[in-house]
Amino acid sequence: MTKQSILLLLISLFISLSLAAQKRQFAGSITTKAYASFPQQELEQRLALDTLVPPIFDDECSFNLAAFPLTNYWGRLGGMNGYGDKEKAQLLNNETNTIIRVNQGMAWFNRAKGVGNGNLRMKVYAPDGTDANGRNGAPGTLLGQSDDLRVSDIQVDDSLVVTTFFPFSNPVTLGDNSFYMSVDMADLYATNDTVDLLHTLIGCGNGLESYELWSDDSWNSMQDAWSSSTTTFDINFFIFAIVEFDDPSGVVDPYVLQNGLRLFPAAPNPARNVVRLGYELEESGPVQIEIYSPDGRQLQKINLGQQPAGRYAEEIAVGDFPVGSYIYGVVTDKSRLMSKFVVNR
Repeated sequence: MTKQSILLLLISLFISLSLAAQKRQFAGSITTKAYASFPQQELEQRLALDTLVPPIFDDECSFNLAAFPLTNYWGRLGGMNGYGDKEKAQLLNNETNTIIRVNQGMAWFNRAKGVGNGNLRMKVYAPDGTDANGRNGAPGTLLGQSDDLRVSDIQVDDSLVVTTFFPFSNPVTLGDNSFYMSVDMADLYATNDTVDLLHTLIGCGNGLESYELWSDDSWNSMQDAWSSSTTTFDINFFIFAIVEFDDPSGVVDPYVLQNGLRLFPAAPNPARNVVRLGYELEESGPVQIEIYSPDGRQLQKINLGQQPAGRYAEEIAVGDFPVGSYIYGVVTDKSRLMSKFVVNR
């Protein structure tokens, strides 16, 4: 083959790749990993803490979790793939009009397959301004990142929705109303590992608020990046932020209410030997309490069975717990509310 023909071939290949990069084509049937019966994870508002989630998670459509395989390229839309996507990011809104500090990130994964057991992390970005329509731009200035986790730290279960927590040793302070949280998986290509974020079904969410970082270091919204013969890619990633308020006194309610379940602040908090987890049921129903370690491992699942309507305070022995912050959840057949307590000596 002559140099000229090689040059023409390279030019042709470059043109075809450039055209493909303008709009990725999604073909074939969509398969999903759905949890239709999984209750919505509601906001946590406990003392100075809150879990910020995209607005779509107030909608019943977000009860179904999806993981779309790519038919023409290896991998998944929400994670590692033949396109070499480096990060997946989700816009989050702080509507409290107060300064917040991101001290943990939360993500739900469909799979995590380790070969070299490489590192990944969460990052926090400021939006790159707004457009003429007031729409937030793509992720812009990097504001901070979490501690690294290994692929083996990712929590995955074939039948349950489990949370992976990304701790921030250096919390990120934010005064703006909007910011992006991303999962940075770029290092895993070198270690031959695979991770895949769960996301909503197509049409459930705003595809202009979820982004992916391509191999050429350009940010592209899911709606702008992908096309289908039937719909646009309006999806949101299951990426949340656990934040601490600078001044919680004006933004915290005495309890959180969702679908007949009220969650009250844990007490005492910090706890030393025993912590009381308060909740109230508007009607009779089954109740479970889940407790997670600071690194996201489930420590306890307490099945309380069918409980009559009323207010309760379950006492949990924490004398053997190492010092640290713990996530707990109260779960009914209609609701799941999560909060935090601290163990200190």
